[in-house]
Amino acid sequence: MGNLQAEENDSLLVIGAKNRLFSKILEEERVLWIHLPAAYHDTNERYPVIYVFDAELNFTSTVGVQTALNRGRRSHMPEAIIVGIENTDRTRDLTPTPAISEKGQATLENSGGGERFAAFLEKELLPMIDSRFRTSDRRILIGHSFGGLTAINIFLKHTRLFSDYLAIDPSLWWDDSKLLKEASELLQQTKLNNIRLFIASAGMEKNVNPTHEKVLSLPDMLRTVEQPTLRWHYRRFDEENHGSVVLPALFYGLRFLYQDN
Repeated sequence: MGNLQAEENDSLLVIGAKNRLFSKILEEERVLWIHLPAAYHDTNERYPVIYVFDAELNFTSTVGVQTALNRGRRSHMPEAIIVGIENTDRTRDLTPTPAISEKGQATLENSGGGERFAAFLEKELLPMIDSRFRTSDRRILIGHSFGGLTAINIFLKHTRLFSDYLAIDPSLWWDDSKLLKEASELLQQTKLNNIRLFIASAGMEKNVNPTHEKVLSLPDMLRTVEQPTLRWHYRRFDEENHGSVVLPALFYGLRFLYQDN
């Protein structure tokens, strides 16, 4: 048994490392989970960066799907640096406006810090990653639920922060669908040159959550927008619920975003 334990300790499988960044904007320390490509230290290559919210839940899945898509000679998908952002106050950071939740009508007093969080991404996190690692100009943002809501908010209001967006079952019902109400005008005003967007929704939710179908309003708006170099796709996963939709959305979403490779 002792030999087996020693062998296990010598054969740890490591997919990433934790880093810490103190944010002056958020006035707190943030924990980042960072995965580097296998050949990172053997080349001078620059890599795209995938940023993913809810690192505690989504980091390992994102690393696994990205690795699978990159595997084999037939793959045209590049390796990537993956940065998972661990939560401190999820509701504060991942809601763009303060509001009362439709679920239980409970006032969420700490909600609405999304713009401050976007400033943290723009002014602190992204520059830090670019300064410490060999990054390309391709940045992919992935968010689920409130994270998907935040991804859509940044796509609409801070478009150039990222080149690619993957919004998984975004909570567009938030604040009486305020972001959706703003979206039509924002889509007409914002230059979406060479931006890629994949929106996923969980088909099973329509049976239990009457607000869920509001996700469909955004693809309807996108169909009317004349943005020649915006490439977007919407996919509903009919057999998935709000939790299970993440894995297939990661697979099909990343594959769509990488098509041009």
